[in-house]
Amino acid sequence: MKVSEQSMQRWKEFCKQLKGNTDILTETSAEKAERIACLLKDYKLFFEYYFHEHATAPTAPFHEDIAKAILKNKQIRAIVEAFRGSAKSTHCCIGIPFWLMMRGELKYMVLVGQNEEKACKLIGDIQAHLENNSRIIYDFGEQMSLGDWADGEFTTKNGVTFTALGLGQSPRGLRKGANRPDYIVLDDADSKKLSKNPKLVKEAREWVLRDLLGCFDVGNQRFVLCNNRISKTSILTLLAEEWQGSANFYHKIINALTPKGESAWASKYTAEYWQEKQKESYRAFQAEYMNNPIEEGTVFQADWFRYEKALPLKQYQALVCYCDPSFKDKNTNDYKAIVLLGMKDTEVHLLDCFVRQSTISDMVKYMYDCYEATKNEASVDFYMEANFVQDMLVRYFHEEGEKRGYQLRLRKDTRKKPDKFQRIENLSPLFESGKVVFNEKRRYSADFKKLEEQFLCFEKGSRTADDAPDAFEGGIFYLEQKKRGEKHNITLTGERSRRRF
Repeated sequence: MKVSEQSMQRWKEFCKQLKGNTDILTETSAEKAERIACLLKDYKLFFEYYFHEHATAPTAPFHEDIAKAILKNKQIRAIVEAFRGSAKSTHCCIGIPFWLMMRGELKYMVLVGQNEEKACKLIGDIQAHLENNSRIIYDFGEQMSLGDWADGEFTTKNGVTFTALGLGQSPRGLRKGANRPDYIVLDDADSKKLSKNPKLVKEAREWVLRDLLGCFDVGNQRFVLCNNRISKTSILTLLAEEWQGSANFYHKIINALTPKGESAWASKYTAEYWQEKQKESYRAFQAEYMNNPIEEGTVFQADWFRYEKALPLKQYQALVCYCDPSFKDKNTNDYKAIVLLGMKDTEVHLLDCFVRQSTISDMVKYMYDCYEATKNEASVDFYMEANFVQDMLVRYFHEEGEKRGYQLRLRKDTRKKPDKFQRIENLSPLFESGKVVFNEKRRYSADFKKLEEQFLCFEKGSRTADDAPDAFEGGIFYLEQKKRGEKHNITLTGERSRRRF
């Protein structure tokens, strides 16, 4: 036996569940034949009828796309790069091969997992259905013949073989009678540990290309890799680069959220669910659910973040509140970032910050609150990028000012900025040398953690949010200018201020 007792017990419980949950229809022979023919034509109907235990939500369009692509191309090299919870393994390792088998398109499936036991568990689910799913048995007859999933291989009554392998295990000589593998799936083989060793990743890539794919005979040679992109040095990444542009390459990328902020599988997950998930850890969300792994510490290191008690405001030689907004007035779009920075000799202190996917109104309220919290102790200059200080945003500031009885003065950041990456990267020596100090009192606030996370995720070409580091750079620039005594033009947002400050 190649599986643990715990895995065996789980399998037995699953078998019991199947026996109790798969009822059959009362119908004539003609009705049965017509129904089966209809199910075999339509993957969505097929999956939801025979595997309703797995179908906890309606099959997504991307599941259907994957199934159709695999059916259509007998020489396919498919990479299904999908978010965690997308049911990629359920479809690629169970639903689709079953569909192919019942259509006469599959004779020998090899399932490769991160290790042999994980692979055995998945072919175990297949055997459980073959032995206990009454709908399958009623429509296609008794299926089981020889072997056991717990030993890594079994064969159906009709001569279809299922074999489980661990990553790197020798696949040479795989054959059952006249049949050699015609459907191979590599499921969730990438791991964080493996990806940290580029040499081992390259060896795994070579194993797939030479040993694993070498198992195929002429005819059907369907290969499917399903994983989320957990690293930029992963098996998935290297194979995607290897096959890019080839005739049989099919690359399906499914992120939890679409570019428009909509849920890719809306019948199971709402956009709001993913937004809340993202708040837990931006970096983890990008890697696990958006196929966008971020290498922590590429430019900024975690141990550079120095937390100490903030000084009284009057002790700072200069204070700046800098805002990097986004145009859209929704809490599901880009981050709006505001930093309150103070300069003390050669140090820059982050006293407070606002880093949120919020509405413009919330952002404006924070800036007014910041002014009111500091006005009696020190003078703070408020800055915003010049291209944002326009009618749309001015209206929000003016309306908030009307409520409070005064208008907040905003200074325009009119710089012709150099490359963003260069500007932010130039801050790293300040962090490394300990010249940046964070307010200890705010260490565990959600805003501070998000700012810290965006700094750690910052790297060249990254698709991750960098609004907080960008605001930080703007604030430091004007702190240094103010310390040197340079003057700037002042713009009022709305009517003349009713209160001098």
